[in-house]
Amino acid sequence: MSDQEGDDAGATRVGYRNPPIATRFKKGQSGNPKGRPRKKPTLSEALEVALDARVTVTQNGVRVTKSKRELAALTLANGIAKGEQWAVKLYFDLTRRGSPDTASPAEVSADLDDHVATIEAFMRRRGGSSPDEQ
Repeated sequence: MSDQEGDDAGATRVGYRNPPIATRFKKGQSGNPKGRPRKKPTLSEALEVALDARVTVTQNGVRVTKSKRELAALTLANGIAKGEQWAVKLYFDLTRRGSPDTASPAEVSADLDDHVATIEAFMRRRGGSSPDEQ
């Protein structure tokens, strides 16, 4: 074995998979120091984070810490209790829009019937047959 084939020889040899020593990464140094940029949150994600933030408020003379989401619900409930129009309207809009789990089967069925009627009318206008006639 010659002197150049030892461990030190690989450090001085330049070629395939052996870059010059001056351009090699130092120990502990990354090849991509900034890394991949973080994903920017969507509006709904940013809103979720903001609503979960906790704030300290005075309630009945006592300082309490609550999330902004809890305070929004409390404000809405207080508005409803006072009979304020905006609060009642917002409450009914939110409950009417509810998720499919909270909607009654009659509401889901009525919505589905409306969608089927719309699709059938579209198919008739386009000269095609309705899904029932196939």
